[in-house]
Amino acid sequence: MSRTGFCYVLVNPGLPGIVKVGRTIRDTNERASELWREYGTEHPFTVVSKHGVSDCCAVEALAHKLLARYRVPRSELFECRPQEAQAAIRKAARMILWSPWYLRVWYWLMLPRPQRAPKRWRRARHSWSGDLVLVVIVGLVLAGLIVFKPDVPEWIPEAVRSSLLRAESLFLRSPRI
Repeated sequence: MSRTGFCYVLVNPGLPGIVKVGRTIRDTNERASELWREYGTEHPFTVVSKHGVSDCCAVEALAHKLLARYRVPRSELFECRPQEAQAAIRKAARMILWSPWYLRVWYWLMLPRPQRAPKRWRRARHSWSGDLVLVVIVGLVLAGLIVFKPDVPEWIPEAVRSSLLRAESLFLRSPRI
């Protein structure tokens, strides 16, 4: 779901060296005062920066992935400088704004995920698991296109249909010996 809003960076004097990266569709100062009550800290949160973005949910999720190595476990708090958090939000906003949907999915799959506490019965995640899933999906789609060879729809103009059919014949032509 695409939501226009703000991604913000907050600091608190009671939490030195820790920043909070989050999102809101309301006023950031109002959200900071809510968080002061939620976290129960001695000092209120201060808004370091707010970035207006077209899809605050996606930008926040991507910024969290970019800052995954700094994450305080099971929270939206990160142990880094505010400038690093701001740079991550700007980079995430650029990636979301200028990338087509399939690259956004690729970023989401490939960026590091925050580590959960390991359990004895759960096997560790391998770094290549996302690559493997993507390769299998692309392979299945290509195999389906080769086997079933979908027809060019009738509603496509004749000039475009003929160029598509010519391109298909170039790719599917048997090699000359």
